[in-house]
Order: sequence, then structure tokens, then C-alpha cells
Amino acid sequence: MRASTIAAAVLGLVTLGVLFLPGGPASGRSLRMVVWGMPFEDRLFRDRYAREFEAANPGTTVEYIRASDVRTKYNAWAARGIGAGVMRIEATWYHDFAARGLIEPLSARLRDPSRGLTAAQQAAFPPHLMRMLDIDGEIYALPQDNAQYGLYYNKTIFDEWNTGNPDDPIEYPNAGWTWADLRRAAAKLTRRSPGGVIEVAGFDAPVWAWTFMAYFAQAGGRLWSDDGHDCLIDSEAGVEALAFLRAMQREDRSYSPTISGYLAGAGADAKFAGGRTAMYMDGCWRVPNFDATAPNLRYAVAPLPRGRVAAVPSGACLWAISAYAPDKDAAWEFIRYLVSDEAAAAYWDALRVAPPANLSFIASEEFRSANGIRATDGSRGFDVPPLEVRDFGDKVAWLRAAYEIDPATGREPAFIHAHRFAADLQDSITRMLVEYLKEGSALSERAALADAARHMRHVMDRARSGARGD
Repeated sequence: MRASTIAAAVLGLVTLGVLFLPGGPASGRSLRMVVWGMPFEDRLFRDRYAREFEAANPGTTVEYIRASDVRTKYNAWAARGIGAGVMRIEATWYHDFAARGLIEPLSARLRDPSRGLTAAQQAAFPPHLMRMLDIDGEIYALPQDNAQYGLYYNKTIFDEWNTGNPDDPIEYPNAGWTWADLRRAAAKLTRRSPGGVIEVAGFDAPVWAWTFMAYFAQAGGRLWSDDGHDCLIDSEAGVEALAFLRAMQREDRSYSPTISGYLAGAGADAKFAGGRTAMYMDGCWRVPNFDATAPNLRYAVAPLPRGRVAAVPSGACLWAISAYAPDKDAAWEFIRYLVSDEAAAAYWDALRVAPPANLSFIASEEFRSANGIRATDGSRGFDVPPLEVRDFGDKVAWLRAAYEIDPATGREPAFIHAHRFAADLQDSITRMLVEYLKEGSALSERAALADAARHMRHVMDRARSGARGD
């Protein structure tokens, strides 16, 4: 950020003494912090968060670990009765970890009048995240960020169409778009070779659970029953969601799903980065990725087109304390810092993969730009490119719409598919989409949904049987 912002951050760090002293962790303490991510993310998690906590608490040492499969590590440690003081976890693991007693209840600490969070600090967390974190009145983790799905669009492709078709212009996607707007625009913007092969797709999206969940939720679907015992994807909303995707695929021929390659740099994201897709649905983490890999791409992002209701799939990284942590008091003090305004600003300034879970920061001027992370190879480049204020409207402003109350529902569009078996459902939906959308598939909507629902019943029954010792 700018010099004034850096000065403010430094001033904020001085106030850590108020957070941690007196009454903070005693000298000579050690705690373990575990995260996942890219090597350059050490610059934030280790070199800033961990080192600043140590500086504010002389004699306290943070053992920093970045692992590629932290979920497996957490489970293995728990089986041995050990754990990290500060655990970075995904929202899809949260209910499972809480149900199995892997993470420490935080409500008493959160509400402690002297060592908890103030009412203003708690109000800064997005409400839909706090509803997700509430398990029978208990909170087991606090949110770091809130990733969202959005509609990316290639401005050059739109401009070329409008130049060549002045009597039939297509507006850029915006918050008022519906499914019908998306489908019409995608059909018009698709370009084919003389042989009929798609050269520029009107629409694309990862063959992944969030793509289905976006349309499912917008069709009015609910993923789980009120008691959480049943998965409800085999429903009319599910049929409507799948039918919409297949209509673009087979009727309009504006969508040609890439079944593999999403995580290998050869999927739908690579096609959009290469200028071969007009509109592309994916997560906000793609913004810094596209800025780094396709710096000349003229693109912007809009909120998702609306279905029957406005709904935006979202995710979150959370900070939790292992139930087996040796010094939970020190871990709580660290988490208090990790969810502070200062930490939120540092997170966005360095990574900008998702908005921090802090509504006060999202409404601030600091949200409009970021310094990124300079390349660690000694070059003059960046591992995370900076965000300039001039690009805020195209690449960041859309994120705020997910927190605006929708008059039709009385809630914000953002939602998280939280449940003890959320990760299993995500895998099941992805497998279903692969089979349903592959070329030549004769699988019907009902059959696809029934198979996914059947798989989920098997997963859930097996887990419950194990819990009973059957």
C-alpha cells in the first residue's frame, strides 16, 4: 500500500501491546502455526503474522509449518493426541472437525470481557459466515477470508461484437443480469470455424461443484434438510440447474466443458486467459492469477447472473485451535491478532485472493488497492501483482454485492455449503458433473442427481455406523 497506509499499519502494530500486554501470553511460550499455500505466502503468514506476534510477545516463539495436505496432518496428529495451536482450516472441514472434537470451542474466549473481541469486532464478520460457524450456540473457529464465485468477461470480445453489430449490441454483464441474459449473450458471442468447431466459447466454467451449486441455489435449492440428516440435491432445483448447463452445451452450443485440466493449467481458466472465452464463471482467486499469467487480457468481473433468487457460492479459510494444543491461551491471543483489522489489511495487501472476512475493511479505501508480493527469485517481477486503484471497478467492486441484503430473501446472496459432510458432497457433485457433461453423455438430470444423492447417503450412513461402532 501507500506510505500513509504503511504508517497506519505500523501504528496498528504498536497497539498490539494493548491486545497482548498486560495479560498476554507469558514469556518462554511456544506455539505451532500450520497453514497451506504457495511458498511466497510465507512472506505473509511467517514473516509478517508469526514474526509480529513474537515481537509483540517477547519470549513467545511461533513454530511455523506450511504443509501441502494439512487436513491429513491434522487428522494424523489428533490420532496421536497432539495438535497445532493455530490451525488454518477450510470451511468444508469445519463441521466435521467440530463433531469429532478436533478443534477447541471458542465462544467463552470470544465473549470474555477482557480478552475477547469487542462487539464492533464481532459485527465486522460477515453474518452468513457467523451463521455457518454457529453449531448449537458454540463457535469453534473464526474466519480469515470469504472467497466468492463471479462472472468474468473478456471486454475485447464484447467490444468487437458491438463494433460489428451496432444494431444488436450486448452490454457488459452487470448485477442486473439473469440466466436468460447470460444465455443470450453466450450464444451470440460464440465463434466457430467454417467446420463448426468452437474457436471462442460464449461461456465456460470449471466442471466443479461450485458451478452446479451456484445454479442450484439460484433455482431455490437447499443442499441439506433442516436436521442435516439428508442431502437434498435430488430435487427440481437440481434438475433446473443441470438442464440449464446442458442447454448451453447442446442447444446453444456456446459452452464446451473441459472435463479435465482445471488444476493443471489446461482447463477452462487457461482458455479464458488465452482470450478464447467471452464469459467465464470462477472464484475470486483467479483475479491475481489472471493478472500474473495474462497481463494483457482486458477483462472484468461481475456478480453472478440471478436465477429465481440471488445466490453466490462462497468459501472461507478459518483460524482454529486444536483441542490438543498445549497452550490454548497463547493460541487464542494469536488468533485475536489474525482476525484484527491490521491482519485483514495485510492479507489483502499481500495476496488479494479473496476479501478478508471483515466488512469494515471491505468498505474502506484500503480495499481499493494492494501492493502484492514481489518475486522471491530476485527479479523485478511479482509473485502476486499489485492492484491499482484504477482497476478496482473492473476487478474488485463486484465482491461487495455478495454482502448486500436481497429484498426477495432478506439475506445476503453469499452462502457457504457448511455441513459435516460438505467436503464429501463437493466431491460427489464434481463426479456427477464429469459424467453428466462429458461429450455424448446420455445421463439424464434425474439419474445424475439420484446417483449423487445415493452416494451421499452411503457416505453418511457409513460414517454414522462407524460412530455407533456397528
